[in-house]
Amino acid sequence: MITDQAMPRMTGIELIAAIKAERPGLATILATGYAELPPETDPSQPKLAKPFRQDELVQAVELAMTEPTERRILKFGAR
Repeated sequence: MITDQAMPRMTGIELIAAIKAERPGLATILATGYAELPPETDPSQPKLAKPFRQDELVQAVELAMTEPTERRILKFGAR
């Protein structure tokens, strides 16, 4: 699932938390145009900086599909 951080009534981080409570194994990507996210954001949460290119989207999907314990090894989003 890909969600934006800035949405009405709920942030992307809140949506991801609600979905993970129901489906913990679901791969999620947080798309955001913000440079900084709230401190409670899971550091292993795959993020996609907006605007993004198609190859960056592919990398984010690949990262989201890896196990969270393996994500710290992979680097994504550095521009």
